[in-house]
Amino acid sequence: MKFKIPLTNQGYINWLRDTYTATIDSMDLEDHQTTFMKDRFLEEFLYATKKADISKSKYFFICVIQIIGSVLIPVIASVDATSIRDWSVVIIGALVALCVNFEKLFHYSTQWQLCRMTDSALRDEWFDFVGLLNGYKDKTHKESFFEFAEKIQIIVNEDIKSYFKLGIGKKKT
Repeated sequence: MKFKIPLTNQGYINWLRDTYTATIDSMDLEDHQTTFMKDRFLEEFLYATKKADISKSKYFFICVIQIIGSVLIPVIASVDATSIRDWSVVIIGALVALCVNFEKLFHYSTQWQLCRMTDSALRDEWFDFVGLLNGYKDKTHKESFFEFAEKIQIIVNEDIKSYFKLGIGKKKT
């Protein structure tokens, strides 16, 4: 079986949703268990994946502006022109300062790391459950479901606690 993973972020999210949904649908679970798998596990997993990608992009964008601006300011300041040079230094300096403060306010790098850790923890638990590995060994999916649900809830609660402990803001629950 060949997997073709799309290169765009939204394409990747849709591919994950379709792939995981097909796996969930193929498991021998009760209807309410299948609903939980899709509504709680899958949606939290996709949210963490998407949020990590968005935060990473915003963080890198801000870093690029900071790097370029911090290199341009001394270069422009050393040019022997008056009004253009002065305004360029002011504008680029303000842009760099804005980016530094946006990062301090929104914590994009921290959001990226937290969401990636949650994404990885959910994915690891998923693979253990689907493969009936580790704590799920020698059980069926139906027998392992409540243990899986409990572990997913613990991961989600830890993510929410981490998010608020760092003072980042509100998170979808």
